[in-house]
Amino acid sequence: MSKGTAIVTGGAGTLGLAISEALKNDGWSVIILDRQEALANFQPPEGIRADALDITDFEACRAYLAKLPELSVLVNNAGIARLAQVRDISLEDWRQVLEVNLTAPLVLTQLATDLLVRSGRGAIVNIASIAGIRAGFGRVAYGASKAGIIQLTRQTAMEYAPLGVRCNAVAPGPVNSSLVRAKLSKEDFDEYLEDIPANRMAEPEEVANAVAYLASEKALYITGQCLAVDGGFLSAGAGIKKAQQLKP
Repeated sequence: MSKGTAIVTGGAGTLGLAISEALKNDGWSVIILDRQEALANFQPPEGIRADALDITDFEACRAYLAKLPELSVLVNNAGIARLAQVRDISLEDWRQVLEVNLTAPLVLTQLATDLLVRSGRGAIVNIASIAGIRAGFGRVAYGASKAGIIQLTRQTAMEYAPLGVRCNAVAPGPVNSSLVRAKLSKEDFDEYLEDIPANRMAEPEEVANAVAYLASEKALYITGQCLAVDGGFLSAGAGIKKAQQLKP
């Protein structure tokens, strides 16, 4: 028997799909929401539904959620990046990144409120990033949007707790996906690993497991938190390379 319905935005991507499968395996009825072009050649796994929806078309989102009979979990996973420095970022790129990464999660949270409240134990999990906690070169728009999503998470948690709805965030470090590997040069890839005490990137399933936990009843008293899944990146300081060379 299903625990209820869970929505995962951007679910056709590597991380979104891993999150969707983790939630399905945990007993949720999962709906992937993604752009029409992202779903064109996408075959959802058995037991997972995929619907085309542009999350920046807020009227379309309103109409979609108005037809949904129930909703227990909302995962705001969809996101984009436009790499540029502070002095170079165009206003068009800045606005686009913030609209997808920050404004759309706000609007979806607003539109889903009544459904989540009616579920009895609604949960929202926002996908943030370590870029929202620690600066990264050329990530002004992406980092600002993810810092914003962390604060939106806290604000939502405070205001929604009396309604019986929890809101948490997961902040992944670099995730091992074909998209990340395609965008990173070998030099950039090696530089990433030098900054991660675990000396590897996260597997998508490791991030997905954190999302599934925060959506579950095992986390009923957890709200307003941002859980970093980063192999120790945010905790690291001087001596990372020496620590990586230590043997059991």
